[in-house]
Amino acid sequence: MTGDLTIGLLIDMAHILTVTMNPAVDIWTSVGRVEPLKKLRCGPARRDPGGGGINVARVACRLGSVATALYPAGGNTGQILQRLLDEENIRSIPIQIHEETRQDFTALETTTGHELGVRPRRAPPARNGVCYVRRQNFDTAPHTFRGGSGPTPCDALRAALSKATDATE
Repeated sequence: MTGDLTIGLLIDMAHILTVTMNPAVDIWTSVGRVEPLKKLRCGPARRDPGGGGINVARVACRLGSVATALYPAGGNTGQILQRLLDEENIRSIPIQIHEETRQDFTALETTTGHELGVRPRRAPPARNGVCYVRRQNFDTAPHTFRGGSGPTPCDALRAALSKATDATE
């Protein structure tokens, strides 16, 4: 788990802090046509870091801002998410959790232009690790965005996010 000192230093240098409570690795591909009971051959898969706050950080960095993404990450998928953010040079504060980070799958049906999105049921918010981040770590970020939906898992984080702009509004 990342220590308070490291989190404080990262946020002090950031102009934007995003908080994503339910991040994902988004998997994208294409298929000619979706047909029941047939094996579908798809194009190459692309993986992107995802989740409301992470998406805000990605766009902010592409537009020239400095952003730091704070998010829970667990299991092999959490490691993939961290690697994908590193590849895009997005500063991040992954909070290690026991649960596996979710994956979302989307296939574009090329003959119709329709998208088929397969999303696992929303996991309960990560509880271990996230509450380790204390309110003082948020006070130094001039702009804080909370992406996604769902409950905030602990009082300390809820208080810190009370002044945040909700990126979903």
